[in-house]
Parts: sequence; structure tokens; C-alpha cells
Amino acid sequence: MFQSYRRYPNKRFLVYFALLGLLAACVPTETVRSPATRAAVKPTSVATILPPPETAVSHSTPTPIEEVIQNKRLDTAVSSPLNTRSPLSAPAAEEQLYYLPLDGEMNVDWLISNYVDQDWEAYQSSDYRQGNLTYDGHTGTDFLLRDLAKMEEGVAVLAARAGTVVELHDAANDAGNIDAETNFITIEHADGSKALYQHLQQGSTQVAVGDFVSVGQPIALIGNSGNSLNPHLHFEVRSANGRLIDIFNEGLTAFDYPYPDKPYVFQAGVTRLSDPALQNDMFRYTPNTLAVLPTTASPAFWFKAVNVQAQDRLHSVLVYPDGTEQALFTLQANQNQAVVSWYIYANPLPPGWYSVWYFFNDEVASSQSLSFQVVR
Repeated sequence: MFQSYRRYPNKRFLVYFALLGLLAACVPTETVRSPATRAAVKPTSVATILPPPETAVSHSTPTPIEEVIQNKRLDTAVSSPLNTRSPLSAPAAEEQLYYLPLDGEMNVDWLISNYVDQDWEAYQSSDYRQGNLTYDGHTGTDFLLRDLAKMEEGVAVLAARAGTVVELHDAANDAGNIDAETNFITIEHADGSKALYQHLQQGSTQVAVGDFVSVGQPIALIGNSGNSLNPHLHFEVRSANGRLIDIFNEGLTAFDYPYPDKPYVFQAGVTRLSDPALQNDMFRYTPNTLAVLPTTASPAFWFKAVNVQAQDRLHSVLVYPDGTEQALFTLQANQNQAVVSWYIYANPLPPGWYSVWYFFNDEVASSQSLSFQVVR
């Protein structure tokens, strides 16, 4: 953590930058656009920003950096018959569609943070859209929960395809440890292909080896067992002969999930600096989103962004009650990242209504802004 003093007309801010990733050199922020250029967008109450990925903004030439952020989550294979690396090839004719393997609302309760790695060269990676939502050697699709609180609520893992349970493990804890065993269920389908459901919550298994399960049947809860930094479901499919199947690349999904071609803000909010969730890596517990703050509280502005590419630039602007704008931060990523999280806080604000805007590559990152009120 470091602090930076900036001077603005009739205002002096003491701003602390708390990065949840790699820090780099700081340079002055630049002037941002006036409120008039955003007049068509009406601010709403403070709430989670959930823009659909297909509406995310376009890339443009990056400008000088202020900070570099990164928060790459790793996930490697564990001991299971499915976890043998093999090249991708054409799908077998008998393979069928796969339905969503989890409950909850897409892009609210969960998002896809990693796809199957299509590039089998060492130290290189590429997802099925030639994008960067994967990492070297990743053999499945990761459905990442919003936070630990959502895991504790209980999110069901659903059978994506009918079949018979052939293997499971349910004794590993949910502490998340790179060297720990994980909880998993393996289901074999009628054509001999198998699906692996991994990082399940301890003690949540609802099936036994030999049970037949139907499509959509709950089989466990999403957890954080094994090599997992944040609660998620690793879903992996292989053919009868062990060939790795990317259900997205091979058109085997029975559900729609818009691929985020561009970066977007998944969650954002305004809270008190004293909110303990701000101190957790990647906001493992989501910080509060407050509509009202007292004049005695230091506000903290936080966000999670998805599919951030190297050189993508994110900046944020605070708009005062009189329309005056202040740049809160300017960030630029130095590498591709599935999910990044960050916050900034400042001295207490005078009374009035405020709004916060987020921009990716100088374009509005959402169809709405955050608004909040400061009261005495």
C-alpha cells in the first residue's frame, strides 16, 4: 500500500491506493470527459454493476499507466482418472449436449473465469475463441462463484448430462490448499464419456457410486476444496477413450453464455473504509454497496472486472453534487487476467449526491453509474 497526495480546486484529497495485485509506478492521472458527454445515461442507486459481456466496451490505444493490477487465479488438476492431458480432436458423433452444471443466476451469482486451454505448447494458452480466459494446461471450464458468502449460502452442482456415478470423494475441507486433495464426482454417460465435477463442498455429496442421475439433478454443492483460491466448480469432460472435450469449442452446450470479447465490470460499489471485506484477496467476501454514507466516514470505491487484457486501461471518476469531476484512479494491466479486484478510498466527503463512473479504454464500462448520498 502507498499513499498519494493530489491537489484539486478547493479540495485536497488524501487517497490511499490498496492494490490486490502487482503494483507499478505511478504517474499523474489525466483529465476526463465532462458530465455533458454522459447526459444520456441516468445514474441509478448504488448497486452491483452487471453489464452483459456483449455490451462491454471496445479497445483503444492505451494511455500512460498509473498502476498495474493483476490477480490471476490458478487451478491445476488433481488425482482423478480424468486428469490426463491429451490433445483436442474432432468430437465423436454420439456425444450429446451438456446443460448448465450449476444453479444460480449467470453473471450475478457466478461467471466463467477459465475455459479449456486450446494451445498445447508449453507456457502458452488460448481459449476456444483465441482469447485469454484460460491458463496453460487448463483442462476444463471454471464456474467462479461471486464470493465465499455465496458458497456458504449453498449453490447446487447439477448433473449436466444423465449418467452413472462412477467415482467420488467427499472428505476434503474447503480451506483451499495447493497441495490438498479435492472433492469431486465423476459421472459416466451412455456413450462412455465422463464428466468431472471438482472442488465440491465438503460433506455436500448427494449421490453414491452406482447411482444413476438425470439431467439437472443436484449432486453436491460448489466448494473451495483442493487447489482452489476461490470457490468454483471445475467442470471437465472426456470421451470414452480419454480425449479431452471442450464443450464450447465443439458446440455441445445446451445453454447460452455470452463470451466476453471485451473487459467489463462484474461488480462495483461504495462502502466504508472500515468494511473488513476490502482486505480480502479478490474480495473473497463481497464488500458492501451502500446508498448513504455519513460525512464522518471515509468512502471506499471498489470493483471486480472480468477479462482484462494486457494494456487494457481502466479509470474511474467521482462526480460531485455541483458537477465537478475528480479522477479517482487510472489503472493499466500488464498481462491478461480473468478477474481483477481493486479499491480506492478518500477523506470524508461533504453532504450531497455523488456518482462514480468506470471507463475501460476511455469508454463507459457500464450502462449505468453508481450513485450515493452523503448526509450529516
